Amino acid sequence: MFNINPLLLTLLIPLFSIVIFGIVNRLSLNIEIKIYSGIKMRIEYLISLITALIVLIMSLWIASQGVGKTGYFMLAEYTWIEGFISLTLATDVFSSVMLILSGVLVFSAVFASIGYIKEEHTKYNTLMMLFLTGIIGVFTSFNLFFFYLFWELVLIPMFFFILKWGGPNRNYAAYKFFIYTHAGSLLMLVGFMVLYSYTSTFNSFEIALGIKNGIVPATMILPIFLAFFAGFAVKVPLVPFHTWLPDAHVEAPGPISVLLAGLLLKMGGYGFLRFTPLFFDSILPNIQIPLIILGLITAIYGALVAGTQKDLKRLIALTSVSHMGFVIVGLGAMNQLSIGGSIFQMVSHGMISGTFFIISGIIPLVAGSRLIPELNGL
Repeated sequence: MFNINPLLLTLLIPLFSIVIFGIVNRLSLNIEIKIYSGIKMRIEYLISLITALIVLIMSLWIASQGVGKTGYFMLAEYTWIEGFISLTLATDVFSSVMLILSGVLVFSAVFASIGYIKEEHTKYNTLMMLFLTGIIGVFTSFNLFFFYLFWELVLIPMFFFILKWGGPNRNYAAYKFFIYTHAGSLLMLVGFMVLYSYTSTFNSFEIALGIKNGIVPATMILPIFLAFFAGFAVKVPLVPFHTWLPDAHVEAPGPISVLLAGLLLKMGGYGFLRFTPLFFDSILPNIQIPLIILGLITAIYGALVAGTQKDLKRLIALTSVSHMGFVIVGLGAMNQLSIGGSIFQMVSHGMISGTFFIISGIIPLVAGSRLIPELNGL
């Protein structure tokens, strides 16, 4: 009998909401609910809010199942192609925390979109649920094939969010975002395929065991790490791979900047913190100092450049670069305290930057500008 694991159910819930959007669109149900100050909420937003809330509740319940436990819990494996590809889902404290963050921020972004997004609400909410599906998949998938699938799935709605609902230079920002992140992801895919060529599996746990037992040649570990590094470094983003981020933030709608800073950047940090200890512990002494140096450069450079900005959103975007640099410093230190600090930094930054970007979207609507010199007295 097919058993639906809570992790799989959490992954499927946003996809089910997309089906509901299709039914609503087919029946032409233009239902609007008045919420405050004359602002009306279309039924699509209500469905998205309920979906994000259910995901948040499920994430909290999943996290509660891990209280007092160490390592991974709630593992599930579903075979897709026998002997080749299986959907392997698992969670630990780290994944559980990221799932909770996803539920909170997607709920906040949907709520902030009410009255902000003026057109094509069904498409907007469909993309929002695709994003939620992808981000849940990234944080729970322990099969590299599906991890990559979900990793790329997140890219698609973010590209269209910027391209369709972005600012005046949205075309430039959207394509720059796509090219940078997709190029890094392709190099990461090369690393996945090299691992598969040696281990004949995409299952992360089996790959880790194969590396430990010497199936993967020691001379190949560093090149494979560099392939992983390319995908994760662009997403974090580390200096000098960060130049896509300020443009994407400036042109993205305020609610989408919440997801961009709060979750999309965390994919890179999650990838580093998840796979570096799992796959590359044998070369940690060789990569710790370079990671710390890169993290410090990112943290300091991001802060210095942020201090010169006049655009409020660009300033917040560059502080995000700075804050994520500390995550990589924690990874480089590679001890229990530093890793815990990196995870705390990712969660706290996700909440704080999300709040800032919602505010940065509201201020221009009220004050007519988000340029700091024109906001005297704020």
